[in-house]
Amino acid sequence: MKIASVALIATLCILTFACKSPVAVNGDYWQSKASQVAVGMTRAEVEKLLPPHPRSPMTMVGTGGSQSVRYWVDENWSVNIAYDYTGVPRDARGTALDVTSPHNKVLTVAALKQSKMPAIEVKSIGTIEQQRP
Repeated sequence: MKIASVALIATLCILTFACKSPVAVNGDYWQSKASQVAVGMTRAEVEKLLPPHPRSPMTMVGTGGSQSVRYWVDENWSVNIAYDYTGVPRDARGTALDVTSPHNKVLTVAALKQSKMPAIEVKSIGTIEQQRP
């Protein structure tokens, strides 16, 4: 009887872990990657560790001395990372010409979030002109 109980518990444990959804498995994978992002890493180092999904919209919100970037790493997971403006190219007056630089430094711990990647409709000039009234 004791052996049957142990076998039942072992089987339930195996089924519980073996039946994880692909989204959950990917979440575990991306969490392990996101946890490797450390304050002070460069944007280039982060993007090697967390390459953006090929159809990924990348959103940035800049405030003061930092910017928050949301990377979609797959269709169900995104990672938010705050960067400083290290290495940003500037004109003669000191105005930023572009806010992205591979030298930007991570300011906060990366935050993984589960949500569905939005669909992006890419339009060409031809399709935009066809839609004019």
